[in-house]
Amino acid sequence: MSYSFNLVDEPWIPCTMFDGRSLDLSLKELLAQASEVREIRASSPLVTVALHRLVLAILHCNFGPAGIEDWLAIWNNSAGIWDVPRVHGYLNRHREGFELFHPTRPFYQVADLAGTRTSPVARLYHELSSGNNATLFNHSLDGAPASLGAAEAARMLVTQQAFAVGGGKSPTGYLKDAPLIRGVVVLLTGNNLFETLMLNLIEYNPEYDVPIPAGRNDLPAWERGPIDPGATRVVDGYLDLLTWQSRAIRLLPEGDPGDPGVSKLYYAQGESMRGDPPDDPQLPMVDDSDGGYKRLRLRRDRALWRDSTALMNRNAPKPVRALNLVAQLIAYHGLDASADCRLSAFGLAVRERDAKILLWREEALPLPFRYLQDQQEGAQLFDLLAGELQKAEDGSSAINRALYTLAVHLLYPSDDSRARGVDRKRVRALIAEFETGRIYWSRLELHFDRLVRDLVVDREGARRHWTGAVRSEARTAFDMTVRGVERSARSLKATTRARAALNGELAQRLGGEGVVWNVG
Repeated sequence: MSYSFNLVDEPWIPCTMFDGRSLDLSLKELLAQASEVREIRASSPLVTVALHRLVLAILHCNFGPAGIEDWLAIWNNSAGIWDVPRVHGYLNRHREGFELFHPTRPFYQVADLAGTRTSPVARLYHELSSGNNATLFNHSLDGAPASLGAAEAARMLVTQQAFAVGGGKSPTGYLKDAPLIRGVVVLLTGNNLFETLMLNLIEYNPEYDVPIPAGRNDLPAWERGPIDPGATRVVDGYLDLLTWQSRAIRLLPEGDPGDPGVSKLYYAQGESMRGDPPDDPQLPMVDDSDGGYKRLRLRRDRALWRDSTALMNRNAPKPVRALNLVAQLIAYHGLDASADCRLSAFGLAVRERDAKILLWREEALPLPFRYLQDQQEGAQLFDLLAGELQKAEDGSSAINRALYTLAVHLLYPSDDSRARGVDRKRVRALIAEFETGRIYWSRLELHFDRLVRDLVVDREGARRHWTGAVRSEARTAFDMTVRGVERSARSLKATTRARAALNGELAQRLGGEGVVWNVG
């Protein structure tokens, strides 16, 4: 039985339109209508960012761009879109490479892959239970996997190649992390999909983006020959990196050939990168303790906006390359320095000891172009922003001091009992029961967008208002915590002392009272 689902013509990329509709579009439709599409938007942020990287690879294959002039020629097109006949011609020439169920070269798969047993399609999902992965967000089990439609199977296939987590053994060797694991991926987002893709279409030159071994060409997955499952090789370039096949997979279609489904697949280790992986232009790097650099990582207990100076700063040691692109375009008067965009950050948190997936997250931050316009002015703005973020950390430290005081006086209400010694383990255990820090950071996040924007136009006013917000939200978070504690004279005395400790710490760290924002 012959099955077919070609990604060039079949709708499979989930998009949000400007009228609020959600539509699946084919690659041809997406690239012809990008200015009419608000965004690529899947239910999982991992799928969303993986699909963006796929489409960017197609655009790089067609347009480079080799320099700013090439980029501006596309941006200034009166139609606000790419050369559609050129893109469609490219997709038609490589149509076979985008066939999901091709008998000899299926898209992002290995045709002759087989094994002693098949895996359920749930293995493609991070949110479904499969093997040793715990069920995170629903209760699907290996024994009852869903049969996916071809469009959904294609989306999850692309995502698995980018975000597969290592651990365990497969028929072709031990499973290793995919390229985007243990990092934060950054996309700049514009007013429509065309702008979003263009803001991330960095200068591409296969001669220098990633050093290419002699005799090798930088090609995307659909233009390359079949991968060698379990093999290790050097990354050939940026296109190779964007479409890296970290898993050897073969989807097994079933049902109606006109509307195929997938419930089983073969799954194994794909290709591994030889040596240290090349720097990915979409992944910000931060200093490590050894004097080198490491990927910024998503942390379960820390919102990404708290690391905004690492995410947004083009003066960082190894910034996201799209930030440099925007800075160059402003210098060329290709972009208005008074405009802005959003910086969207996507991440997956994995526990080190057993590769258990803890969570994934997407956050969006405002990015006024003034932060990128001039190297000196941008550095000043980021220095100011870093100072304000330190105030937020100071507010958190003040809360922790107050919680320590609260816990000690709840556990040891008399002076005599405290004099005999405090069991710090008991104190820490009680503090861990409080949700004060989580409340504080989630409420303070409501003020962050305004801080970033107002620092551009009124630095002193923005700093004054942010100080007031830190103070106010620290007190609010503490008060929300102790409402359930103040039930007796003993606990009331403990909370009174803790509140005094909080106010004293805030005064010492933040100075004057400041002005509180109304974020409603």
